[in-house]
This record gives sequence, structure tokens and C-alpha cells, in this order.
Amino acid sequence: SLPEQVKSRIEFGYIRRTPKELAVLATWLPDTAMDKVPEAKMLDIILYSREQIVAERVAQGDDKAQVEEELPEVDWGIISIKAQDEDYEIPMQPITMMRNALGKEE
Repeated sequence: SLPEQVKSRIEFGYIRRTPKELAVLATWLPDTAMDKVPEAKMLDIILYSREQIVAERVAQGDDKAQVEEELPEVDWGIISIKAQDEDYEIPMQPITMMRNALGKEE
């Protein structure tokens, strides 16, 4: 549970990760709302294969040849870096599950 002085500083708004993505309601606590930002004990790095990244961009309407040219020549790309204190993979956030369920086109 968050202290009352922190709860009152929570912000919210509709955000999207890319211009073509569906905007969703999100909440966050700006780092300026805390006296000291805690340091994470662990980082969970989420990777997608190059093929998956290309497939998702093409499904959103991008030209495959242009996407292939724009991406670096690597097998994997970092999609997300999650800071956490647990030394095991924690469940996805509900918004991530929703975006995954929507499919590549969204």
C-alpha cells in the first residue's frame, strides 16, 4: 500500500508506445513525487526475435522492405526492461496482456 502523500501524486493519461498503436489508460508515479527513487535489485529484459519485430511492424501497415532496412542486423531486439526486486519473472502487467491479446494489428 502506498502512503497517502504518494497516492495524491499519481498521474494518469492515455499513452501509446508508437504512433500506430492503440492508446490505453495508464497510471504512473513521476520520480519527482518521491524523495528518493528506489534502486531495482533485478532487471527483467524482454527480447523479441527480429522476425517477430518485422511481423508486428508489417501488421501495423509498415512496408516490410523499409522495416528490414531500418532495423539493425541482429537476431534479437530489446523490447522492454522491467525493473523489479524479485529474482524470478513476475507476471505481465494487465495492459501488456491486453496488448498481446489484441494481436499484431493493434
